[in-house]
Amino acid sequence: MSSAPCCANFWSHTIYDWGDVVPPVSYGDGISDAKCVVSGLQMDYRRFQNQAQLACYTNERDAIRAYDAATPITTNLMGTFKDLDYFEWAKEMDVVSWDNYPGMDTPPSFTAMCHDLMRGIGGNKPFMLMEQTPNQQNWFPFCKVKRPGEVRKLSWQAVSHGADTVQFFQMKQSIGGCERFHGAVIAHDGTEQSRVFKETAALGGELDCIGKRIMGSEIRAKVAIMFDWQSYWSLEGCVGPTAGFSYPNEVHRFYRAFWRRNVPVDIIESTTPLDKLKQYDLVVAPALITVLPGVAETLESYVSEGGSFITGYMAGIHDEHDLVVPGGYPGKLRDLMGVWVEEIDALAPDETIEVHGDAVDAKGEIVASIIHREGARRDRIRPRKSPDAILVTGFELY
Repeated sequence: MSSAPCCANFWSHTIYDWGDVVPPVSYGDGISDAKCVVSGLQMDYRRFQNQAQLACYTNERDAIRAYDAATPITTNLMGTFKDLDYFEWAKEMDVVSWDNYPGMDTPPSFTAMCHDLMRGIGGNKPFMLMEQTPNQQNWFPFCKVKRPGEVRKLSWQAVSHGADTVQFFQMKQSIGGCERFHGAVIAHDGTEQSRVFKETAALGGELDCIGKRIMGSEIRAKVAIMFDWQSYWSLEGCVGPTAGFSYPNEVHRFYRAFWRRNVPVDIIESTTPLDKLKQYDLVVAPALITVLPGVAETLESYVSEGGSFITGYMAGIHDEHDLVVPGGYPGKLRDLMGVWVEEIDALAPDETIEVHGDAVDAKGEIVASIIHREGARRDRIRPRKSPDAILVTGFELY
């Protein structure tokens, strides 16, 4: 067996037989959900896990289909959940559904991004908000009560981002089990006079008034952001240049800038074909560290035919085998971006670096790079009418 595709000969991990393949667990070639000696093996294992669990779903779906040819079949997804590539899953689902449980410190823009992601994996079709709580979420360290009007805002936010239905877990509060203190429409007191019951009923009334007018409606955006599970796995599995990369947070850093300006955004996969990319004026690919085959060429065609493309640090570095693309960063995107990133320096959590430009003054964080122009222009961060490719460094986007 060849070890070349994932560089398994590093630290003498050459594979000679199927028996030599060990999952990335603590007694094998790495630690699950942490760092792996042979990162290519970890990537392949994540792909295997995703495909194996998806096969379980499709087997169950097909068993139902043998007796029911009409009822839509779905399963609960979970926003930016790391382990499963939801773009692959959505292709096997009749309708996308997900569970929205924002934490106490979750920004509204992050929740909005998750809604758009769920809409995006389903091809911009309406989705189901399968679960949310009408009150407390019991698995947090502190089970905060939802404030008056808070659930209403969360529900309408889901509808405004493409939900055709808003549902709750749970209807009646359990008297036992680990979720006995999880919120419910009908609490332990069993009354319909509670604040939560009245608010839920009022929300239902509001939705009933306009539901028929907005059911099935689509959001038409001219901006797209790429969310790539391969980059998710690769970036968070890297040993260096800095600890604690969060791929969803990196995507959110860009998404939030559009959200603050009420700019609709579609979230798409990195392998979106050219004919679909061309419907957008702007395509953004935050932290696209893994560039799958054909992606760089598609982006080059998109820009050459009039589109504008933005990416940032850590982009273009790896191929589909989680190997560094030789020849200098940003790898497969180097010609498109017109720059050579010579070095990437990590900044400590409390460290920032000043960034000055013709159009922006900001403070950078996370990483800082030495970048040489190879055709790029300094004014490219300015709004332009012509097609462009822009590389944004690690400063806060407002």
